[in-house]
Amino acid sequence: MPIFEYTCASCDREFEELIMAGEAPTCPGCGARDGTKRLSAFAVSNNPAGSPPDPAADPCAGCGTPDGPPSCPFG
Repeated sequence: MPIFEYTCASCDREFEELIMAGEAPTCPGCGARDGTKRLSAFAVSNNPAGSPPDPAADPCAGCGTPDGPPSCPFG
């Protein structure tokens, strides 16, 4: 089951939810079940398992935020 990101239509809270297809997400803030799915980025590692991180790697990695890396919500 994938984790999806939602915004609650009732209280405007952003949250993540692990749900099965066809289920409605439940807002952890107000309990409403009217969340709308958000476009979300995913992480990809270019380092083999067990190897140390590359200190020269760009911390943003270009997540695709329309306003560019300075406004990235994940950084």
